Amino acid sequence: MKRCIIITGYIEGSLRHSCPQLFEPNGFEGETPLIICADGGYRLAAKEGLLPHVIIGDFDTFDGMEGDVPEVRQDLQIPSEIIRVPVMKDDTDTMLCIKYGVEHGCDSFLILGGIGGRLDHTFANIQSLAWLCDQGKDVVMKDEEHCVMMKTPGSYDIQRHDYRRFSLFSYSKTVEGLRVQGAKYDVSDVILDQTFPLGVSNEFIND
Repeated sequence: MKRCIIITGYIEGSLRHSCPQLFEPNGFEGETPLIICADGGYRLAAKEGLLPHVIIGDFDTFDGMEGDVPEVRQDLQIPSEIIRVPVMKDDTDTMLCIKYGVEHGCDSFLILGGIGGRLDHTFANIQSLAWLCDQGKDVVMKDEEHCVMMKTPGSYDIQRHDYRRFSLFSYSKTVEGLRVQGAKYDVSDVILDQTFPLGVSNEFIND
């Protein structure tokens, strides 16, 4: 499984706490993930000493990118590839990073940040998760406080990790036959509707 990590231009908390494996030797069991920064996500990476493989963006929030790098981190080099795109385009910078990862054979995606800040950007990122899910890719979007997953029909174990609560929402019109076990509110054969938040604020019973 080839992994792609995308660092967005906005994150609540730090990259180090959101994904400690990025800062650990062999943090991904010896695998070297493809690290892509979406536009200003490069500033976040540079401040924590990360050098991505690629930066993609219109740089509308990142004036004079190359000139800014030495001020952020004197010993950090410019990534091997910088892809500049027009400001006027159909894809968001994050979506362009996603498509780059797909084109380069990645099938597991971790998007760091992208939750909070501008609501329209958050919603666009959730739509991007749906696009990846439709491509058959495994995808997670997270920051220090939140973790968002988009799943196709099936059976899944959701790990508690550092979270006490979890919510389930239907992205499609309905989700039928939902069964939840090991939670404060266990349910069986429930229908989730896209227009009613029945699945909000459940809690883990254990790990």
